[in-house]
Amino acid sequence: MPHLLSFKPYLFYAYYNWFISSGITPHLMVNTSVKGVEVPMDYVHDHRIVLSIAESAVKDFCAGPNSLTFKATFAGHSETIIIPYDAMEQLIAKETNMAIPLGAALAALDISDSQQTDDENEDDEDSGVEFVSDETVEKPDDNNEEEGISSGFEFVDDDHDDSKK
Repeated sequence: MPHLLSFKPYLFYAYYNWFISSGITPHLMVNTSVKGVEVPMDYVHDHRIVLSIAESAVKDFCAGPNSLTFKATFAGHSETIIIPYDAMEQLIAKETNMAIPLGAALAALDISDSQQTDDENEDDEDSGVEFVSDETVEKPDDNNEEEGISSGFEFVDDDHDDSKK
């Protein structure tokens, strides 16, 4: 089985880029009690901190495989910030106060974390997935289009554009 990459950086970036493209200033609520969080503790209240992650507020912004890292200025001092994806709680739109429960989304949709459990049970007969061959399923036939049956999509060459004709 191929090693699947974590969805976390991709899902985070999808939400983040949508905020930026929409002209929204993204802020991130972080649970600072999660292992690996590095933020200026003077700004933490009840194990939470809300950070602006707008392009103008951060430098060296990187969504890595396990965490978000960047540099931000607090009281005139540059700080390196590290936020593991597991510590992210909400992505907040400053202008509308809309909050996306990012932590729940990241936890629910991550495949690579559950893959380890599946790999450990690979030899277990009751793994929950069984691949079977069903000979009764009709295989696609290239002649289906002539009979009025379409697969719903077609392959088009990039160099071929009928609208230019």
